[in-house]
Amino acid sequence: MATTFLRPFRFSFACLLTAAVTLPHWACGGSAEGEQGTHLTAAEDEPPGDNCPLGGVRIIQGDDTDGDGVLSPSEVTDIRYACNQAAPTALSRTSSEPAGANCPYGGTKIESGLDTDGDGRLSPSEVTSARYECSGAGGTCLLSDDSVSLACAGRECGEVRVTDSCGAPQVRSCGKCDSTRTCNTDGVCACHVDEGALSRACGGRQCGEVTVTDSCGDAQKVSCGSCGEGICREATSTCCTPLTPAAAYEHYCGKAPHFWNCGGLLPMDDLCGGTVEVDCGGGEECGTGLVCNEDENSATWHQCVKRNCTPKKETDSEFCLRNKPTARCGPLEGTDTCGGRRAIEDCGVCGQPKSCNPADNTCSCTPLTCAGEGVTCGQLYDGCGSYISCGGACGSDSNDGGEITLRILTGNLTSGNLSTYEPGHGIRIFQGLKPHIAAIQEFKYGDNSYADLRRMVMKAFGDRFYQYVEPKTSDKVIPNGIVSYYPLKSQGMLDDKNEKNRHHVWAQIDIPGEKDLWLFSVHLSTTYGLRQSSMEELIAGIREMNIPEGDFIAIAGDFNSNDFSDAALSLLKKSGIVAMDSAKDCPIDQDGKIGTNAKRGNPYDGIYTSQALKNLRTQVVLGDADNLTERGLVFDSRVFQPLSAVPPVQQGDSGANNMQHMAVIKDFSIAR
Repeated sequence: MATTFLRPFRFSFACLLTAAVTLPHWACGGSAEGEQGTHLTAAEDEPPGDNCPLGGVRIIQGDDTDGDGVLSPSEVTDIRYACNQAAPTALSRTSSEPAGANCPYGGTKIESGLDTDGDGRLSPSEVTSARYECSGAGGTCLLSDDSVSLACAGRECGEVRVTDSCGAPQVRSCGKCDSTRTCNTDGVCACHVDEGALSRACGGRQCGEVTVTDSCGDAQKVSCGSCGEGICREATSTCCTPLTPAAAYEHYCGKAPHFWNCGGLLPMDDLCGGTVEVDCGGGEECGTGLVCNEDENSATWHQCVKRNCTPKKETDSEFCLRNKPTARCGPLEGTDTCGGRRAIEDCGVCGQPKSCNPADNTCSCTPLTCAGEGVTCGQLYDGCGSYISCGGACGSDSNDGGEITLRILTGNLTSGNLSTYEPGHGIRIFQGLKPHIAAIQEFKYGDNSYADLRRMVMKAFGDRFYQYVEPKTSDKVIPNGIVSYYPLKSQGMLDDKNEKNRHHVWAQIDIPGEKDLWLFSVHLSTTYGLRQSSMEELIAGIREMNIPEGDFIAIAGDFNSNDFSDAALSLLKKSGIVAMDSAKDCPIDQDGKIGTNAKRGNPYDGIYTSQALKNLRTQVVLGDADNLTERGLVFDSRVFQPLSAVPPVQQGDSGANNMQHMAVIKDFSIAR
C-alpha cells in the first residue's frame, strides 16, 4: 500500500492549493497498491467554531478501500485541524530608569513590542521601541510623552504648558522654526517682517498699509497702525478724530481767533478733512443794542457787536495798550472799539535777556543760582547779565565746576528762494548744535526789524541770548550779526569798502573768567581779488581797536576761500592776530571731510582764534555721537549720525533749497 504522510499544515499547503483548483475535495495521494488501497489525505475550510476559534483548515485522512480515488466519510480514519493564528498582541513593560543621559534625574523606562511567540510576555528580543517618563529635579513627578503630543497637536513650534503627574505645570517645546521663519501665536512657523524694516517703511505713518519684503523674500502688505474710533487720512497716513457738533462748539465758538457767538449754523472744518455744522449762538439772539455781524469779510463775522458801529483801525500795539495798558509781550485777547472780540499773537518782544510771562504779558529774567547749577566755587554767570560768587577760587579738581565748555559757531545757513532764516532749516541746526556764541551771516528774518530778529534769536537760541545785527539800510542788505549767551560789553561795525550790502560786525563779550572774547563776524566776497582787499581792510580795522593784550580774539564767518592758501587767509595768517588752521587741524565732519560749501569741496567757512584761545580747544561732544574731535566739527545733517543727538535737526536741513554753507563749531575749555 502506498502512503501519503501527514505533515504540518505549512508543508501540505502547496498540495492543497493545487487540489483546490481541480477537485471538489482537496486530496493528495499515490496510486492504489495492495488490498487496502491508496492512503489519501484531504483538506477543506473549517469555519470559526469550537475546533478553530478563528477558522482554519480541516484535514482528514484514511485508506481509499473502494478504489474510487475519493476519501469517503466511512474511509476517514484521522481528523486534524490547522487553525488560523491571531495577530501578535502588542505588549509593553516598565522598568526603573536610573539618572543618566535619558533622564537627568531618573524616571521610568517604557518598552513596547509584539508578543510574537504568544507567551503573553514581552521578551527582550520582542522590544521594538522605548520611551522615558523622566522625574523632575525635586522628585519623581512624571510627564508622559502622550500628554506632550496631545498639547502640541496642530503646532509645529513654540512652547506649551503640560501638567505632570504631581499636578504641576511644566513647559515643553513643540519644535523650532528655521532661520527664515518665526513662530506665530498659533504655533505655526511663518514668514515674518523685520521690525526695523517695518519701522523704516512706515516712517512717520500712524496708520495705513505699506509693502515690505518678508524674511522669505516675498512682498507683504503690513499695517502701520490703526486709528481706533478715528479715521486714517490717506494723504498723510495719520490718524484723526473728527469733531462732533458738541466738540466743534467748544473748539470754535467764543474763542480765538474768531470768537463766534451768533448767526446760526456754520459748516466748519471737522479737522479731518470733512465738515461739521456748528451753531455758535445756541439759537439765542444777541442782547439789547447788539446785532449779529453777518459780513463774512469782517474780522467780527458771526459776533454780537454794537449796532451801526464801525470798528476803529488799530495796530497791534494800540490794541494791546487799549485792552491792557501793562501788556509788554505775548498774545492777548480783547475787544475792538465796537465790542467785537479779537486776538493778537504778540504785544511785543522783551528786551534781551528777558522772557515773556504770558499770564500777565510782562517781561522778566529769573537769575540762575549756584545751588541750582551745582557750582561750588568761582564765579557763575546768572543768565540775566551778571556774575555771582559761588565760593572761593576753584581748584584743580575737574568736578568742582572750575571749567566750562564754550562753544562757538559760525553759520551762513539761510535757505529758500529768498535766502532767509524763515524756512526754518538753519534755525533747526542752531537749535540742535546749542552754541554759546554764534557769528551769523546773511542775518535775515521777517522785516529785519529789531522785534523780528529778536523773535528769531529767541526761537533759535533762547530768551537769555543777546544779539547784535548791523542796522537795516535797504532791502538789499544781507547783514552780519552776533548772538551770545554771555553779555555784550560793546559792539560795532567795521567797513568793507568792497561790499555795499554788508559790514563786518564785532562784539566784546564778557565770557566767564578774567578775559573777554572779541568776536568778528565776517562775510567776504566771492571774487578772489576783492577778498584780499577786504581782508587788508579788516586787519587794519582790528589793529586800530587796540584790543587789550591777553584778551581772546576770534574771527569767524564766510570767507569764501577755495583752500587754506587763499590770499585772504594768507594775509590773516601773516598778521599774527589769530593762529590759522590748516588742512591738518581744521574742523572736519564725521567722515573726515573739511569742505563747508554746498558741494563740500572747499573750506569756505571757518573760526580762527588767537593762539591763547586755540590752545584751549577741547573735543566736541554732541550726545552719543562718535568720531568727533578737538579740531571742531563741520556739521552736515546728511552725514551726521545719530540725528537724535541734535534734535530737532532733520536729515535734509543741510541740503535744503539754497542752503549754500555748512555750520562749523569749535569747543573750548575755559576756566571760570
